[in-house]
Amino acid sequence: MTRMLYPGNLYIASEAEIPCQGLLKKLGEELNQLSQRMLRIYNGLDNNEMNPLLRQLFDLTQQE
Repeated sequence: MTRMLYPGNLYIASEAEIPCQGLLKKLGEELNQLSQRMLRIYNGLDNNEMNPLLRQLFDLTQQE
């Protein structure tokens, strides 16, 4: 079993604010990088190749 450590458990409230702000900043940076990577992948897709796959995946008229 892993134990989760939170800044509030390691610091008093006034000291916990700085590590929390640092973690939030890091999270924002990581989310920004992830967003940029996802956009590069999306922009690299060829619609002519993807459309048949998407039609097959989401065709609700097919019966099993």
